[in-house]
Amino acid sequence: MAEDTSYQPGVYRDQGGNKLTVGAAGAIELESGAEFIVGDNDIAAELALLDTLEGELALLTGLTAGTVTASKVVTVDASKNVATFGTVGCGAITSTGASQVASLTATSTIAAQGDVTAADGVAVLFDTAKNGAAADELLMRFGLSGEGLELRVIDESITWSDATSFQLSQDIPADSVILSVQGNVETTFTSSGDGDRVAVGVSGDLDKYGETGTYAQNQKLNNFPTWAHLTSAEDVVISVVNDANGTVSSGNATAGVFRVKIVFYECNSLSDAA
Repeated sequence: MAEDTSYQPGVYRDQGGNKLTVGAAGAIELESGAEFIVGDNDIAAELALLDTLEGELALLTGLTAGTVTASKVVTVDASKNVATFGTVGCGAITSTGASQVASLTATSTIAAQGDVTAADGVAVLFDTAKNGAAADELLMRFGLSGEGLELRVIDESITWSDATSFQLSQDIPADSVILSVQGNVETTFTSSGDGDRVAVGVSGDLDKYGETGTYAQNQKLNNFPTWAHLTSAEDVVISVVNDANGTVSSGNATAGVFRVKIVFYECNSLSDAA
């Protein structure tokens, strides 16, 4: 009688009983909590770890050492370098060698314990945006905080409203030297009097620091005053004046915007010794 081969089990024990074979159609299924012990190792627990391996391998697939790839881990090249980073956020960066950046913006303070140098032809720029009625801004200090020589700027825009004069919100402090005074008619002035230009000065000397040519938009004022030590604080006044007689306008200016920028040195006493 011929042997019946129609039934072929997927899992069977070989003849002699020394080996369990899982065929092509077979499977071994472990219920939740079951253990599959080989030696002292629970193979079921090891196999469970493989469930997460696919996602981890995806972070490695397609890597190029030294190049940043989106949604992949970062691997340095043979020289321990990595290129093509986008934005990097961090609490602090410490560099033990030379660092090079195309542009560096600091929202607070850049502190250097050595020399800061700029290559020939490279400018160091201080962006002093119009700051309304804010206090003067510190650009540079030669000394510790609160002492020594400071380079400062006042940059204020004044919107005219039915007046002949306005005083800047910030005075020039005592022990200062004014380096430059600049002005610009941002919006054309209209006046009910005989005024025809805008002057920058002080009470009693309205055009001490110069005046524009007319009331027209973008009329400029650029002045380097004779250096003089201010022994007391100086209130700067912006006025509409008549150039023919050098006096304040006979009537108010009713509209217009004028921007003034004053750069000055301020000398602060050195700190007391301990």
